[in-house]
Amino acid sequence: MIARSLAAFSLFAAVACPAAAWAKKPDPPPPSVGRDPRGWANGGGWHLHLGRAHRDTLATSLRTALLASRLALEDDHWQLEPPRQEDSHLTTQWKPIHNFFFRLFSGKAFGRCFVAVRSLPRDSVEVTFQAGLATRRDIEHNPAKGFAERAYATAARNWQRDVRILLATRLSGRQKADGRGK
Repeated sequence: MIARSLAAFSLFAAVACPAAAWAKKPDPPPPSVGRDPRGWANGGGWHLHLGRAHRDTLATSLRTALLASRLALEDDHWQLEPPRQEDSHLTTQWKPIHNFFFRLFSGKAFGRCFVAVRSLPRDSVEVTFQAGLATRRDIEHNPAKGFAERAYATAARNWQRDVRILLATRLSGRQKADGRGK
């Protein structure tokens, strides 16, 4: 009887205590951690995981593709870092990951997105979407890693779809106005 009570209390403590800790606003990694996907390294007690780059070719101008990319991120409640002058790159601030099961295995987790747009021949551009994950626990050999990779691939495809929808609907007038809507 005591063993069952102890087991029940342990289970309750394991579930209730992390939930109470998750109720307060989590502290994200500093903005300097993981700022550039080319220099991605662990730092400040954070384990960083950079997702695979997802590329898409669009028949539009660089400026319109950058605007659609920005709007798609903002529509999904990402906050962007200030742009670096006349730059064709977007970087978001860290955003907490709220998925209960993922956080159960990884602890506090935050995501950040990178978008790069470059001109291609024949009035088209290549848009590259890449995101990173910061966790306090190393998830390299953890069930959370597979879950995170699958969720990321889905999110990247959805983001690319959203950019294409924005180009076809909200930005179609601007696209035609700059001479690229052929």
